Amino acid sequence: MRRWVSLILGFSVVVNATTLQEAITQGMNHNQMIASKEKAIETFQSRANEIKSLNGFNVSANADVGYAKSNTTYQKFADANQKFTSYGTGITASKSLFNMRNIRLLDRSQIDTARTELEYKKAKEELLLKIVDQYLNTLLNKEALHSTQSKLIYNTTKVQEYQKKFDEGIATLPDFLDSQTALYTVKSDMIQMENNYNSALQTLRATIGDETASVESVDNEAANTEKELKPLAFYLQNSSEGFINHLYEELISQGYRKDRETISAERYPQVDLQLNGTTTTATDGYFGKTETQRLYAGVSVRWSMYNGGQREDKEKTALLQMEESALRLEQQKRDVSSLVQRYYNDIQSQKSALVTYQKAIQAAQEYQKALERGYALGVRKITDLLEAKNRVENAKLQYQKGRLQMVSAGYSLRYYGAEY
Repeated sequence: MRRWVSLILGFSVVVNATTLQEAITQGMNHNQMIASKEKAIETFQSRANEIKSLNGFNVSANADVGYAKSNTTYQKFADANQKFTSYGTGITASKSLFNMRNIRLLDRSQIDTARTELEYKKAKEELLLKIVDQYLNTLLNKEALHSTQSKLIYNTTKVQEYQKKFDEGIATLPDFLDSQTALYTVKSDMIQMENNYNSALQTLRATIGDETASVESVDNEAANTEKELKPLAFYLQNSSEGFINHLYEELISQGYRKDRETISAERYPQVDLQLNGTTTTATDGYFGKTETQRLYAGVSVRWSMYNGGQREDKEKTALLQMEESALRLEQQKRDVSSLVQRYYNDIQSQKSALVTYQKAIQAAQEYQKALERGYALGVRKITDLLEAKNRVENAKLQYQKGRLQMVSAGYSLRYYGAEY
């Protein structure tokens, strides 16, 4: 950052001058919303791993102890009343061999991860536009404050002149009072503009996380906007294919499609591999101590046949959401195309207007020089010089407004034209 001195309201203040690009960089590093989006990406990546683990081995162990009483009838023996205790241990392992629903859920989680990554990129681009807007608004208020300062000096001098004329009897009281009213109006405007400037500056500082930052001219950005402007067709094509909100809406539509496929996947059979081994020891008064070992290996198949029509209703809902998303995307493309053309035309208009503003500045400066020569010859008053200076400041203010509008339109065009 460079150090510079600003003359505002007649006193010097040394502040930190932050360029627009520096403000953007600081804002990106400081903003908590961006950090939260990064965490959201990690969350969905973890969710995808969680779904993948559903197809892995599930292993469980069990142990049991019990007491039982039974009455068993044997065809060749007398009835046997048994009382026995038993305990056993076992281990079970299972693995999903085929589960279409889990496959669709994994696809859905990958779409959610991609959507979150787009949200992260979208948040960064929207933050960039927000910082640019706040920076340019602060700079505009600063320029307006400087222009009003020139008016304040002019009106103060004019009041002093009318006061002198009134004391000498060559000016009327209404003339003197009118000059005072004009001065009070300018002072009121000055206070309002100073508040606007301070408020805009504090908002910018809060956004970029720098309590000492200030703003400076955007000469380089204005020159680059004009120099790097591409044909309108480039931005329209880029916007249609790569504008981040379009990509985001397409992912939403894909998500609804995967939801529908996930629901339909419940019609497929679920196939699981089952492995089980147990050891049981029982003691009773009839057979004595008995040990049993059991090993089981098999495949289980489950098939959902009917669930009361709930599945069909969910599929219909997902289909309607897909259609709604497609219509929303089409309307969004039309709106964004209109915005691209508007910002492109704004830049072209401001380019022409800046030429006019420059000529107005030159004309005002020539007028000021002529009055300075007249003042040196004693045929012009100091108030005439100050009024000429006001003309120059007003012309410069209009020129600055035009440049700021062109820079703002340039950033918006690159955003909607998918050039970032």
